[in-house]
Amino acid sequence: MKKLLAAIGLLCISSTVFARDVAVEPSYIYDQILDASNYEIIDYNYPAGSRELNLFGLRSQGQYNINAVASPDFNMLVYSEVYFYPDPRVTASALYIVPLDSNLSNREAILSVSTKDKLPNPIIETDYAKLYPMKFDTYTPVDWNQNSDKILFKEKIGENYDKIYMTKLYLYDMASEHIYDLNIVRTSIIDFWTNKGIFLNDYKWDIKPLGFEVGSDKVIVQAYGYYKNERRNLGLWAVDYRGQNAYMLSLDENYRINISANGKCLKFIPDMGDIFAKQRRIDSDTKSIYIEPK
Repeated sequence: MKKLLAAIGLLCISSTVFARDVAVEPSYIYDQILDASNYEIIDYNYPAGSRELNLFGLRSQGQYNINAVASPDFNMLVYSEVYFYPDPRVTASALYIVPLDSNLSNREAILSVSTKDKLPNPIIETDYAKLYPMKFDTYTPVDWNQNSDKILFKEKIGENYDKIYMTKLYLYDMASEHIYDLNIVRTSIIDFWTNKGIFLNDYKWDIKPLGFEVGSDKVIVQAYGYYKNERRNLGLWAVDYRGQNAYMLSLDENYRINISANGKCLKFIPDMGDIFAKQRRIDSDTKSIYIEPK
């Protein structure tokens, strides 16, 4: 990690699809609430596994910087950059880390985050050679671990607008700067059901990464499939953070396991002052039209 910190610099983005050059004009990830007074720090991974990328409007914007989540010790923040390329109509993504300013309060440190301060090399990015027209490949943070040295994230692969092919799972180890492939859990799920005479590759099915089990770096995954548009439980599964072993915990839909919520993010809570201020900005940008009475 030290060699990455030493290499912090400005990253020039030359693609014309981006909304702006972040090396010239800083892009504040939390720009929608920079002028607001009411915000609070909340747990990012709550409910467990619920965080997804909201890509509404991406086609018109070109790039989103979203799902920013700070480590539990507030030293680092990870976020997704998502890009839409209009000509081939593909959606791509990358995960970046930004060091947080320890001289600021936790709230101020998160609010001050800018893409110009990110580490120059992404944790991971879309393999453009494998991205075909009308397809998307995005990365979403699931959560940090309790010790702030591991980042769990998922990859969504599918077709633009209406179809997800699969969800894949990875873990980034900050100390070794290594990505562990946790998709042995997908293989284990397929093998388990194959032994029962059900061949999952003939059906629509997927996984939902829930996060880390409380008190450990074990990752918990919910598997599910569809039969005649009905969602069917395929078991609750666990995989070690190195992706060396995966096993089923239970087929009981009522089985409960404690999932931690380690990473922190901001939630904006507007008051009447914020609402009126927003309306005044809208009114100031609206031209009045005077109609002369007859």
